[in-house]
Order: sequence, then C-alpha cells, then structure tokens
Amino acid sequence: MGTHHLSMTMVAFVLLFGVMAGKAVARPGGLRSRAAATYTEAADATIDESLIKRTIDCKGGGVTINGDKNQVTLTGQCSTLRVNGNENIVKVEAVAEITTWGNRNKVTWTRGAGGKPPKISNPGTANVIKKEEN
Repeated sequence: MGTHHLSMTMVAFVLLFGVMAGKAVARPGGLRSRAAATYTEAADATIDESLIKRTIDCKGGGVTINGDKNQVTLTGQCSTLRVNGNENIVKVEAVAEITTWGNRNKVTWTRGAGGKPPKISNPGTANVIKKEEN
C-alpha cells in the first residue's frame, strides 16, 4: 500500500469512527459537531406507543402519532402534526399543518404558524380539530 492510499484509508476510518461515535456528522459542505446539528435542525418525533401521556417540544419539527388513546401536549412551533392513530387527545401550541388520518381524535391548537391558522386536512372520521378557546 502506498503512503497516499494509507493516508486516505486512515482519514476515512477517522471520519467513520467519528460519525458512529456521535462526535461528527457528515453534511454537504463539511463536518459539523452533532451538538451544532441538533441545535440548528429540529428532529421529527414519532409516537408509536399507545396509552401514554407525553409532552414534546417541537422545535420547528413535525410530530406523527401512530398509537391510540394517547394524551400529547406539543409545545413550541410544529411544522406538521399527523395523527394516524385513534382516540388521541392532542394539544398543540403552534402548528403550520394538521392532518388526521385516524378516527375519534381531539386536536386543539393555540395558534398557527406565521400569524395564520394552520392548514387542516381531516380524511379520518369523527375527529374534532379546533382552536383552543381562551
């Protein structure tokens, strides 16, 4: 193995090890620490469990609820809320888009994104989606 090939192999190993250890994340334009990526990019959240009570800070990301009979409070601003499960009770502080595919869900929202109401799609049945009364 030549010196150049050995050097490239070592660089690839260090990068792979760093990504696997959670110390660096490969991104277009170079590497950034995971802490910086977490701070600037909201992670989407998915709830697959049923019969739980949970509070989630959206941090600009989207939330999908696949489980049934959950009580979920979403704080901060959410890009999207998708409720695929049934009989969930969801309170969302701020949201741009709400879609309820499931049935018999109750979703209340406080405000939409950008000062306008959220876009609402309700292909499920017997769902209640409304602005929270003050």
